Amino acid sequence: MLALVLGFSLSLLVSEEEEVRLVSFTAPVGQKAEVSLPDGTKVWLNSGTRLRYPVKFTGDVRFVELSGEAYFDVAKNKDCPFIIQSQDYKIRVLGTTFNLNNYEDSEELQLTLCTGKVLMNFGEEQLKLTPGEQLVLDKTNMHLEREHVNTQNYMLWMQNKLYFNRTPIQEVTRRLERVYNYTIQLDSSFVFNNFLSGTHDNRSLEAVLESIRLATGIKYRKENNSY
Repeated sequence: MLALVLGFSLSLLVSEEEEVRLVSFTAPVGQKAEVSLPDGTKVWLNSGTRLRYPVKFTGDVRFVELSGEAYFDVAKNKDCPFIIQSQDYKIRVLGTTFNLNNYEDSEELQLTLCTGKVLMNFGEEQLKLTPGEQLVLDKTNMHLEREHVNTQNYMLWMQNKLYFNRTPIQEVTRRLERVYNYTIQLDSSFVFNNFLSGTHDNRSLEAVLESIRLATGIKYRKENNSY
């Protein structure tokens, strides 16, 4: 079953080699979506996220592709692993719940495991996560960090909340652009070397920007449909 919301992008692709129809589903900027896959796996897509998957899983693996951020509740099948290709990285799971954040314009990949087990390919290594752990990969220098986190914080986007944890201002603006479908430009002379942390109820973009201004002193102004 596929949950559709008006305005969402859905298309069917045909792979000539495998002769399997692929569904390409996109949650547009400013919107979220929920998808049920053929095996019963449920996926929640954050705004600006694209998911590709076959109309029917065949063979000995369940293979999907993701660009963006999504929360997965993978149906258990010990004989048929669930594999996610996200840019250059593969994540392998069985029956698991986790959040994967890997937008193409982001400098980081974040993989946060809630329950079950996840294996991530990193070069020639295969890294295993246990519940409550998070892997953060800096894609610019390939630096990898692993730590225990409060996994609930990384699912707040599903409740229409924003969570920043020592987040650079450039990444903050990218997230706000995706959530609110606004263009945010930093002044060419702007320098801000600190990081932002905190949780915001994203009632409106202006409310979030005002909260950031009060915490950091960063000023903003609105021009047409951009800040």
